[in-house]
Amino acid sequence: MLVLSRKKNESIVINNDIVITIVEIRGDKVRLGIEAPKDVPVHRMEVYEAIHGQLGRRAAVKVLHNALITRFPEVTQDDSSNTTTVLRASDQVAHVMDALYLLAGGGGAASKSSETPPAGRAERAHAVAVWVRDPLNSTPLDTRWIAPPDGTSTRRWVSTIAQAYTNGAAS
Repeated sequence: MLVLSRKKNESIVINNDIVITIVEIRGDKVRLGIEAPKDVPVHRMEVYEAIHGQLGRRAAVKVLHNALITRFPEVTQDDSSNTTTVLRASDQVAHVMDALYLLAGGGGAASKSSETPPAGRAERAHAVAVWVRDPLNSTPLDTRWIAPPDGTSTRRWVSTIAQAYTNGAAS
């Protein structure tokens, strides 16, 4: 990391087209002015992390969704192709849940897992992700494992499973 000292109204130039100016210094806070091309995103770190965390979750859900609809294409058969982005995202969550229930035998078969799902959401999502990756060589899970834990929305639950799945849950 390059560390530079600047006083009020002094600037730093980055890549010939980004100028950062010290606008104000008040106690332990520094106000910056940033001039950058419109196509260069500029965010505070906490906003950047929130944006990229959300994009990462969406991408993870898409990976899990694609893996499951390859195995269970019937969960997408009645979908309309002219839906909004928000509806498509909701459809992906519904498709993932439908495919997980199909993978578990639809809840109609007797429970194959004598284990009670763990209370911890991450541990449970990891177990589901391992099972989704390799259902034949991992402990079979029943619908109790697939249903969202108490206090967790279906969207959050699918996102948690998807992150465990894309993070290499089989390792």
